[in-house]
Amino acid sequence: MCNDKKTASGLCPVSFGIAFGLTLGLIMMIWSLIAHFFGVGNAAVAHMGAFYQGYAVGFPGAFYGLLWGFLEGLVLGFFIALFYDCIMACCKAKCCHQSCCHSKDGQAKEACVKKSCCHGKQDDECVDEKKAGCCEHKHDDKQ
Repeated sequence: MCNDKKTASGLCPVSFGIAFGLTLGLIMMIWSLIAHFFGVGNAAVAHMGAFYQGYAVGFPGAFYGLLWGFLEGLVLGFFIALFYDCIMACCKAKCCHQSCCHSKDGQAKEACVKKSCCHGKQDDECVDEKKAGCCEHKHDDKQ
């Protein structure tokens, strides 16, 4: 799903969802364990346990927090990346499609002048970037 050329410059919804899910799951697990070992945040974990079945202070609750956090983060991260890609594809503003080779005033940055605007991609992969107006200055060298 994320290996096609159209989403190569955007966020991959599956990868972003997994990363977001792991992060949220680990946060919930660590929060439960901190409450267990240090007694800080017991009420907050108990309150969240009303929404997440099995989530509580302690090791079994921490495991449930990891599972619930991963599940919620996976779904939420997937849709965040999907909406982000959709907005970026529909955005007609020039600021949405600027290359890193250009500063805000449209001038080419010195560090990028020697590099191809396509950032080392093959010519056939660069066509979309050129059509989007990313390559406003000409490049004679190919890297």
